[in-house]
Amino acid sequence: MSRATRRCIPVLLLACAAATSVVDAQSYTIVESVRLPAESFVGDPIELRYRVRSAVELEAPTRLPEPAWGEITSVRVVEQGDEYDVRVVVVPFEPGTLTIPPIDLSGVALDGLSFVVSSVGEDRAEVRGIFGPERLPGTRLVMLLVILAAALPLLAFLYFAGPGGAVVRRILARRQARVPYRRLLRTIDRLEKNIRYDSARDFYTLLVGALQDLMSSRLGFECRAATSTELASYLPALSAQCGADAQAADPLAAVFQTSDSAKFAGTPVRRKTRLEQLRMCRALMVELESLRRRRRRAQRSPTGRREAADVGV
Repeated sequence: MSRATRRCIPVLLLACAAATSVVDAQSYTIVESVRLPAESFVGDPIELRYRVRSAVELEAPTRLPEPAWGEITSVRVVEQGDEYDVRVVVVPFEPGTLTIPPIDLSGVALDGLSFVVSSVGEDRAEVRGIFGPERLPGTRLVMLLVILAAALPLLAFLYFAGPGGAVVRRILARRQARVPYRRLLRTIDRLEKNIRYDSARDFYTLLVGALQDLMSSRLGFECRAATSTELASYLPALSAQCGADAQAADPLAAVFQTSDSAKFAGTPVRRKTRLEQLRMCRALMVELESLRRRRRRAQRSPTGRREAADVGV
């Protein structure tokens, strides 16, 4: 082998290596590209997604390029079958068409990529001057709320110190009068539900106690310490207070008598008897309450007309 031939061999090897490098650098095809978001401005992060088809195995670079127009914050490579999903996140600091420096993906240089960054001031047709002081949006609403916040407590005080006080007291008295009635109905519901478990003594203790509370509220004096005989003597007055006949509440006397036998004499009372007395108490008290409310409405009405009753818990 001649000396000239030996000198040409290194040159040929270098040429082959360079050709191989060029082939590797160009051995890819960008199938699809997506930009998120579609429009952005200076300082906004942008994600550029490229679907790359290459025979060479691609890997994310260990060192990111440093462009003069901003920064490249990350480059990710995800294998998708025989293609690769390359995602580049950039943050531009200037507007216009910006070119991404070549990105080395382990033997394949992704080159020639660019994107456009808009300027915030591009769409401004003109700049108009300020003509005097401008009112901030919502100023009138804020002023109205301040006036209402200052005036409403004063108006409320004047109202409740005058005619409103009587109205409030009347409403409170009406609500207070309904409490024992509602408590009695709830007690009856509970006793019906637990009729198999409560003893006769417990049953009548709860029932008579609720009746005594209601009679104390309607008659205006204490009935909780009254005996069964005294409670029975108050029944005509209870009927009168509700606007019913004097004998309307007389069936309650049987409840008081049975209660004494069960609580003090230990007399057993059948469940059927207790259920019948519960149903009688409910029907009787609903009727008396209906008459009472109807009577109160008739007293408040200047024409004395009769209105429909509304009795409920």
